Amino acid sequence: GFINFADADGTRQGIVLYQHGNGFDQMAFRTNNNVNALNITKTQHVLVGTTSKRQNFYNGSSEHAPLLQVEGANNNQARGLCAIYNIANSPGAYLVLAKTRSNSLGGQTIVNQGDELGMISFQGSDGTNFIPAAYIEGSVDGTPGTDDYLLAYFDNDGSSISVATNGGDI
Repeated sequence: GFINFADADGTRQGIVLYQHGNGFDQMAFRTNNNVNALNITKTQHVLVGTTSKRQNFYNGSSEHAPLLQVEGANNNQARGLCAIYNIANSPGAYLVLAKTRSNSLGGQTIVNQGDELGMISFQGSDGTNFIPAAYIEGSVDGTPGTDDYLLAYFDNDGSSISVATNGGDI
C-alpha cells in the first residue's frame, strides 16, 4: 500500500510506501518523484538514500551491519553526519556510544573488564568488503566505578595531545 502526495500540477511527488515480497519488506519514504529518502527494513535497519542495507563491514562480518546507514553518490549529501546544538552558553552537541551488559531494552547492567564500550572505525573497500584501516576505541580497563573517566584531546593546531584520567591507568 502507499500514500502519494503531489503538487497541484502533478509534480514533486512524495510517497509513503510499504513494500512486501522480493526481499523488500520495508517501509519507504520517497521524495521528488520517487527518489528514495528513507527506508525502514523489517530488521529495523534505517536506511537513508538507499534501499539495501550493507553487511560487508569488517571484512564481511554481517554482525556489524549498522542499524543506521546513510549513503549517497556524487552529490556530497552523505559525506558526513551532523549534530548542531544552538544555545547561547557552553554545552555542545554529543555523539554518545554506550554499552551495558543487560540483555533487555532499557536495561542497566555494569560492564566488565575488557568490554569494548564503543569504536569509531575508518574503513576502505577492497572491492568486495570494507576493511578496517584505523580506529578509535573505548574499552574497560579494570572494574568501573562512579566517576571513572578518561579524557583525551588534541589542541587546536594538532601539535600535542592532552590526557586526563580519574581512577585508572592510561
